[in-house]
Amino acid sequence: MTSKQPDFYPLSMASEKYHIMPDNILNDWLDHKVPLYIRLDALPCRIVRYIGGDNFLLKHWKQKIKSGVDYYQHEAMPEFKIRQFYPEKNAEIEAQLLEGDLGLCRYTYNGLAHGYWRVKATPVTRFAEGPYVLTDMDTVRENNNIAGAIAVYGKDNWDYLIFPSEVFRDKSELFFNANELPLQSGENMSGEKKEKQTRISRPERIALYVMLKEHYLDGNGEVNFSKMAEMLTVTAGKHGFSDSFSDDTIAKWIKRIENENQ
Repeated sequence: MTSKQPDFYPLSMASEKYHIMPDNILNDWLDHKVPLYIRLDALPCRIVRYIGGDNFLLKHWKQKIKSGVDYYQHEAMPEFKIRQFYPEKNAEIEAQLLEGDLGLCRYTYNGLAHGYWRVKATPVTRFAEGPYVLTDMDTVRENNNIAGAIAVYGKDNWDYLIFPSEVFRDKSELFFNANELPLQSGENMSGEKKEKQTRISRPERIALYVMLKEHYLDGNGEVNFSKMAEMLTVTAGKHGFSDSFSDDTIAKWIKRIENENQ
């Protein structure tokens, strides 16, 4: 069974559709309990992406970006129906294999952003009296006095946008994904039921462990959590699943079964 496609609505419709006050969702977002999004329409900006890889994959992924077959451009990718990012014509793609970070490549290039991008509150967001300012965490760390700053991310926390000039968004321009709202009694439509949490059996965990170690090692035959997550997400997309996997999730799966065998 494929996972549900995102179901985006303006924050102002939370009360009408799900009997939840928009301010309640906003407060949960400020506390990093629920995600919110902004919708961009060919907004010029710069993207920073971190992708697992080595010297070979550094060039390979750069070529995929140039050829339009990466996560944000190819229609077969799960991200395509949610958000897209197209490099400028003849854009210079800065590609760097990070020293000291095993198997991690950084790509930076200018382009146009479309669709729904995840926004995260910064430490100063909750003090905003006016519209929010789209920014990135690098800027926040260097200059944390930007009133109302919110950071803009892609498919995960490894991809984020940088804006050449200040871009403002009002609270009314935020969106929520109905499939990500916490189900609480009295706050959702009647008839909704919590999805049961299914316990994964030990044989299933072992099968997953063996599959990852057998088919998802890096070019040197080593375990690379970031690369495994990237490859598994791509494979899932080929089979019709829109789920994405993080390196933390992969690490948890592998370490759990290894700890059980000690």
